[in-house]
Amino acid sequence: MVWWCTMLVGAATVQPLPPNTGMSLITNVAGTTIANDAYWAEQCKTIPPSTLFLVLDMGAVRDFFKPTEGNTYCEMLQSNTKHQWGGSDGVGWTTPEFCGGSNGGSAIDWPLKKGRDGDERQYLSFWGTDDDRQTGGCCSTSTTEYNRGWGKACTYTR
Repeated sequence: MVWWCTMLVGAATVQPLPPNTGMSLITNVAGTTIANDAYWAEQCKTIPPSTLFLVLDMGAVRDFFKPTEGNTYCEMLQSNTKHQWGGSDGVGWTTPEFCGGSNGGSAIDWPLKKGRDGDERQYLSFWGTDDDRQTGGCCSTSTTEYNRGWGKACTYTR
């Protein structure tokens, strides 16, 4: 089972869900949603333990994530240090260098310096934070875009 996150730019989905995957909606996250630990503690209950990975689309960026060894999806979604990244294709999993404060993502300039060729982002995608001044997801809607900040709308499916 796969969990899919499609970030919307305006009202148009940039990347459609792949056909015949049996994916279903988990939640819609508006760019104004406070996607903090309490939010993810509730949303993660709908993710079956058999889920192989999560896919997060933010504009034209597609990131694959899964928990590090010994962690659950609930623990991963409420942490900045419990995820692995599978690039834009779910192949070649690696644990990124982390930064504090927000859930998901990576250390500053990690994708640019140690990610995959052609990825010029400042950070991997973040799916939330306990800083209630920041809403939605963060940061870039293109792999050639350095950083666009928080407030991205998101539709989550599995």
